[in-house]
Amino acid sequence: MYYFVFDVESVGLYGLGFAVGWVVLNDDGIELESNYLACPHQEASYSADDKDLEWVEENVLPHLPEPNCDFLPDLYHRFWEAWTVWGSKGAIMAADCNYPVETNFLRSCILNDRRRASQAPYPLVDLASVLLAEGYDPIGTYERLESEKPAHNPVNDARQSGRLLVKLLELGGPIQ
Repeated sequence: MYYFVFDVESVGLYGLGFAVGWVVLNDDGIELESNYLACPHQEASYSADDKDLEWVEENVLPHLPEPNCDFLPDLYHRFWEAWTVWGSKGAIMAADCNYPVETNFLRSCILNDRRRASQAPYPLVDLASVLLAEGYDPIGTYERLESEKPAHNPVNDARQSGRLLVKLLELGGPIQ
């Protein structure tokens, strides 16, 4: 079993995603791949108000590597290529609190090229739902390993989500 766990940074909860990070884990929690893609946040800024843009500039941008995509369509294309490789191997896609940010990002990927709809993740596992089912606060803040810092870096956020997900899916495995 493979888990393709991703996280998106967007300008506002309902704005466009401009940075995405992912990790691929096996069911033993061993990281097989991690990657990061981003375009300049201005590519997504037209979709948000000044307050959202200010928050991103103060809390997200300082934790991101330089953009490696010029435009949103390139970001969508490169992300979808990575997903289809792992999806074809039977990976399950997961994210934490995947609505609205991650689901909007996936929708943007598909609207950018409707041929992608047939490769859309199904199911899309939500870590928050798994946390709730196991008696944890679904929107709680959980301790991060050094490899999961700083927050608001999408690879680090995906890495933490993946670790928690695999732990929760182990029979009786506490997450802390």
